Amino acid sequence: MFENIEINISELPKLSSDSFVPLEKNYRTVILLKAIILSTLVTAAFVLFYMNKSSKIPDLIWTIIFIALVIFILSNILIAYLGFKKKKYKLRQYDIIYKTGLLWRSETSIPFVRVQHSEVIQGPIERLFRLSKLKLYTAGGHSSDLSVPGLSLTKAEQLKDFITKRIQEEVE
Repeated sequence: MFENIEINISELPKLSSDSFVPLEKNYRTVILLKAIILSTLVTAAFVLFYMNKSSKIPDLIWTIIFIALVIFILSNILIAYLGFKKKKYKLRQYDIIYKTGLLWRSETSIPFVRVQHSEVIQGPIERLFRLSKLKLYTAGGHSSDLSVPGLSLTKAEQLKDFITKRIQEEVE
């Protein structure tokens, strides 16, 4: 006979936030560098449009666009800087958890038994700072289901190997 017993919410295990591991400190520089590159590209686009401006657009509109651009750039850099402290991960016996978010917080947990594929990748900026990203893919996803950036290459490889071994143990 089928039973569906009620679980008391107060008895759920607590997820300790003190055991989360912060990302490598120089990843903050990578985040800021990416924010500055994005800001530079947006500013360059604005300058190009302004230099070729049409007389149909009033100066007041250009001023408003410029103020919005400055607010965008400053907030983009500030959020990148402050958001770094919120990016952390935790490795447990059966899963890995990644927390992120300054304004919109996210906590993603991937059980190892669901992992189909994993990879360690480095973009050009990450490679410059000797950092990498661990990407975990689960069944049915078109992109990675979990990405943990800002890891040293050694740490990312160790995590990948640990997860791969855990998956093999589950299969056997």
